[in-house]
Amino acid sequence: MRTVHSVIKRTPRKYLAEIVLIDDFSNKEHLKEKLDDYIKLWNGLVKVFRNERREGLIQARSIGAQKAKLGQVLIYLDAHCEVAVNWYAPLVAPISKDRTTCTVPLIDYIDGNDYSIEPQQGGDEDGFARGAWDWSLLWKRIPLSHKEKAKRKHKTEPYRTICTVPIIDVINGNTYEIVPQGGGDEDGYARGAWDWSMLWKRVPLTPREKRLRKTKTEPYRSPAMAGGLFAIERDFFFELGLYDPGLQIWGGENFEISYKIWQCGGKLLFVPCSRVGHIYRLEGWQGNPPPVYVGSSPTLKNYVRVVEVWWDEYKDYFYASRPESKALAYGDISELKKFREDHNCKSFKWFMEEIAYDITSHYPLPPKNVDWGEIRGFETAYCIDSMGKTNGGFVELGPCHRMGGNQLFRINEANQLMQYDQCLTKGPDGSKVMITHCNLNEFKEWQYFKF
Repeated sequence: MRTVHSVIKRTPRKYLAEIVLIDDFSNKEHLKEKLDDYIKLWNGLVKVFRNERREGLIQARSIGAQKAKLGQVLIYLDAHCEVAVNWYAPLVAPISKDRTTCTVPLIDYIDGNDYSIEPQQGGDEDGFARGAWDWSLLWKRIPLSHKEKAKRKHKTEPYRTICTVPIIDVINGNTYEIVPQGGGDEDGYARGAWDWSMLWKRVPLTPREKRLRKTKTEPYRSPAMAGGLFAIERDFFFELGLYDPGLQIWGGENFEISYKIWQCGGKLLFVPCSRVGHIYRLEGWQGNPPPVYVGSSPTLKNYVRVVEVWWDEYKDYFYASRPESKALAYGDISELKKFREDHNCKSFKWFMEEIAYDITSHYPLPPKNVDWGEIRGFETAYCIDSMGKTNGGFVELGPCHRMGGNQLFRINEANQLMQYDQCLTKGPDGSKVMITHCNLNEFKEWQYFKF
């Protein structure tokens, strides 16, 4: 309810039509009758709708759009956020000028221990970053380009989306200290990005993006958003078809909506003057998935659906980064492809050249794989396991579980032994194998022989 309180306290009442809460089949007792009684304080302003089974956050957002009847603009917030003072007006202003704009706030980090707030990392000198990804579809933040900066009159103007997104700070879940996210430019601004494994990234604004702005406060363009916090005109969202109904639980929906917005005529803007703190949970997600997905993770299947619909020939780079996904059954996507054709949506090549032109400088296109799989010792039941470690951690030996994950590696034509965007190399003293971030010019030190 901290999120709800902050929205009510820091949003002009005449612009707040309703607050819709979606209970995704929670088994928490305090979210039942106790919550129903509590929201009566606001005389119908706050409404709760309960799913009859767990749908996951992707479909829960689509359900929320269908339940929200009163407002012209939909603003999505994760449950564990805190909006800042003056967050609202800058977020919706670009949409009032162009209804096909989706905006994103700047997201600050709220420490889960003391609730202190800090900016995210990964942006440019002003802290601004564009949303991006690696070629495994992992989310990244990259700095604003010179092209994006040149389009803004001042630093407070949004940068490309119109879907609008607030700047998201990080809230520590224990202390509630608020800190900015990393990964931006000299002002702390970052664009949403991805690597080719589809991991979300934040990258600094490029000079190209900075030239588009007259001041540092103007919104700026971003190729992608993290997905949890954004504003979009209600009718435009429905015209886009909401989210792909075949995406389940969590993962990939932020990229799907970002690509759909850009390739089908919209814009995606990050809004520096709209800041929202985000509490990063200290414990993992718990709950019951839809019965069809018991025993398996839907995230990788979601990624495959997204790249098969939107990436065109670039999908080969995803499969190079995530070779285990090539054999996955991802369901029927014929209606999604028909939507793209009927709406004359642009190609992914256009998107990469005009909007996400800086992705490959941060996350180069991956070479073809020579082979992939587990690395097992001769006549043993033990495999190399990253244990989830990155950026300087050491791999270990663990019982082979044949489930991929931390035991899945690939060797490419550049003689790199990799897992996602990390390379294996010798540690500082040469006695252990280290896993660390790398580019295409590093750690070309492995040889592969077939027996």
